[in-house]
Order: sequence, then C-alpha cells, then structure tokens
Amino acid sequence: MAFNHWRRGQFFLVCALMNIDYLINELQISLGDTAEHFEVGGDFSVGGRRLIDAALSAYSQHRPRTKPGKLLLVSGQMNYTAPVDLIGFKMSNWGHSAPLWQPNRPRSIPRPTLVGERGSYALCFNQAPSLGHIQCFGREYHYLYYAEQSVNENGDLLLPRTELDLVMLRAQAEAMKELSMHHSNKTVSANNSVASPAKNDKPIYVYQQLMAEFEERIRA
Repeated sequence: MAFNHWRRGQFFLVCALMNIDYLINELQISLGDTAEHFEVGGDFSVGGRRLIDAALSAYSQHRPRTKPGKLLLVSGQMNYTAPVDLIGFKMSNWGHSAPLWQPNRPRSIPRPTLVGERGSYALCFNQAPSLGHIQCFGREYHYLYYAEQSVNENGDLLLPRTELDLVMLRAQAEAMKELSMHHSNKTVSANNSVASPAKNDKPIYVYQQLMAEFEERIRA
C-alpha cells in the first residue's frame, strides 16, 4: 500500500507499507535456488525473517527512525531507563523553556548520555536534575531519540519504496555472508531487480559486490 501526496503540481511517493510476509517472499524470489539453504523443512519464512531483521538493524545504523520519548525526572537522580528500541539520543528542548533573565533560573542544564548495552541502555545525566531544575523547567523531560527501523505489531514495515529496495539488498548481502561460512566454493546468485543485474559467483564475492552497492546507494 502506498501513501502519496501532491506538491506544487508534482506527484511524490512518500512511503510504502509492506507486510513482512510479502518481503520474505520477495527475498526468497530474489535469491532463487540459493534460498533453499535458508529453509527449514521446506519453509523459508524463519530464515527469511532473520535475514530481513539483520538487514533492518544494519540499515538503521545509517538511517534510523526519529521517535519521541519522555522521562519523569526525580530530584537527585542521574540514571533513567531508556526505550528498548533506542540506539541513539538526538535532542531535547528541556531547559530552554525559561528565559535567561528568569529569577532563580539554574545556570547549568543537565545533559544525558547513553550508558550500557544496546537494547538495555540507560540515559545518564552529566549532573542530577535538582529540585531547582524541576521547579524551573518542569518534571517532564521530553526528547527525541534514534530508533531502529522495525516491523510493527501488525507485521508491517513503513518506508519509502527506494528504502525498501535498500533493505532487500542488505538482506541479500546478509544471506551471502552466511553462505560464505558454510558453502564457500558453491556458486550462488542474487537478483535485485530494481537496482542491478543478477550477481553470480562464490558467496563471498557476491557478498562483497552487494555490500559495495549497498554502501554506495545508502550514501547517495
């Protein structure tokens, strides 16, 4: 399903909503006979989903989502649990709502950094918000953060069509990387119908070609 709008008399494609089952099927078709190496009992869905999830994680390092977050600050507390999907802190306007000339306005504003590991990050402020900070700027700390692109609870992924092609390309590369560890001398193929002609070679060489194309296109 595509979402479109008009701007200055021109037609723009904004985003495409794709179901994960459709993407898995498209990936299977693009891999051709190579897809059988990822089947379990003749079913490609589990292996295909793993490849697409890995591709989304890698893609998100270049083009993450921006999402809103909120903390309830406690005077004297420095560490706060971050959203599970957070991969980077972007910005917050907290601390800028009060004018500089306001009486008793704190001179310094606490700033958060990430501590811990991916999936279980905490936001650690460089100084604990004080009662004065909270009274002046409010207890609610609204911020924006970077999150991974992911399939939602309905099994859908929302991205521009060209970006979906990039995710598919990266999933193909992930498949070739796995094959290179177990079938290093086997000739395999991958066909990205949108971007380039089919690639046929040993897995490690196809992987290198696909990654080179991915890196070139994602920086374009």
